[in-house]
Amino acid sequence: MNVLSLKLCAVVLVALVAVPALAAPTAPPQPPAPPVLLNANPVVTGPVLRLGDLFTNAGTAAAAVIGKTPAVGQPLVLDVQALYRLARTYGLAWRPHTTAERSVVERESRVVDSTALAQLAGAALADKGISGDDLSVELTTPAQGVRVPSEATASIGQLSYHPDSRQFTGIVEAVIDGAPAQRTAIAGRVFRTVAMPVMVRRLQGGQVIAADDIDWIAVRDSRVPVNAMLDAGALVGLTPKRMLRPGQPILASDVQQPLLVAKGSLVMMVVETPLMQLTARGRALTDGAQGDVIRVANLQSQSVVGGVVTGPGVVLVAGPGGHQAGGQ
Repeated sequence: MNVLSLKLCAVVLVALVAVPALAAPTAPPQPPAPPVLLNANPVVTGPVLRLGDLFTNAGTAAAAVIGKTPAVGQPLVLDVQALYRLARTYGLAWRPHTTAERSVVERESRVVDSTALAQLAGAALADKGISGDDLSVELTTPAQGVRVPSEATASIGQLSYHPDSRQFTGIVEAVIDGAPAQRTAIAGRVFRTVAMPVMVRRLQGGQVIAADDIDWIAVRDSRVPVNAMLDAGALVGLTPKRMLRPGQPILASDVQQPLLVAKGSLVMMVVETPLMQLTARGRALTDGAQGDVIRVANLQSQSVVGGVVTGPGVVLVAGPGGHQAGGQ
């Protein structure tokens, strides 16, 4: 083998060795880890505070428990020093941008409003035998309801009722996993209510009240007017003296029998005796409903007499001897 052949063989061997090296796949570069970010205003649930509540991209350290969650309405403020110590303790690549950085942790919550609390109080009172369709419960403290942890259920305990004043006190317990997590004092009153008929639509004077014009509302017994109309049946067939508004109590002085005789209108004056009936034309000097006594002027004699309205445009006046219909 000559020198040229030896050189050629060497070149081929080098090429054969180099090809596998060039063909071997290279591992892709690893993406950089996402930056650790501070949560400035985390809202948390549950009893414990974790590192992942304060920092995003905390990795496996996110599940580390670092304390208790704050009570509802009592934010926990962690300043920059506390945050930096936590980051170093758990090996997080986080540094504050300014010394003013902080994290304000709040407990996620919901409001149990006064209506819901009154219903809970009503159920608790019923358990003590204080119940009835005519009872209404009103919360006086706190007037705006109670804020509780979002995962809690609310109940009322330690209920005390004073029958003389109809007042009660108790404790709203926010229960989580069977244990009270928060307690708030409440107070209220129990009222008896009266069912009162009201109008479902606006009625003007002269309109006649029908059964389907009437609805019912519950009113505290202490707020029922002395002369309020409480019998819906007695309202049917009457007419307003003044406008009746929907949902408003109706007083006896607000309604009357429909006018059968209008002041100034022509009427038939009827005189009845045991032996005869006489009629004459007259003019009403006052309004009158069925059974009302009104004054009427005789158109022929111009004399003014009193009479009883017995029908539309009909007035029964006294005859000789003062007799009226029915022998009065």
